[in-house]
Amino acid sequence: MGWVESPPYFCAASETPRDVAAQYAEMELGILSSHKFVEYAMGSDDVKALPKKSDSNDFKYFLDMYVDDYLAMAIATSQEQIEHVSNAVMTGVHDVFPADSNDENDPLSLKS
Repeated sequence: MGWVESPPYFCAASETPRDVAAQYAEMELGILSSHKFVEYAMGSDDVKALPKKSDSNDFKYFLDMYVDDYLAMAIATSQEQIEHVSNAVMTGVHDVFPADSNDENDPLSLKS
């Protein structure tokens, strides 16, 4: 099957994890389990400069996808909020495309 025939199938399969992630992101902060790759989302100096928790659970975020890339943007005031959105996206992807025991073969990959 060539590219011309595959987009409807490809889009349905790649948009489903985004939809699942959006449902997870709407959950209460702290309810999601920590994902095995969350350390990659939490490692930057900008994230570390944020306070661990915030008095407000009201923060803005946006989830989308393009082809096979999942995009998460957040206007967060705490590390907890960044971790929540990160866990939501990665858990959503793994709910549809199961994690591999070998991280090298995982559907989530580190882009450099």
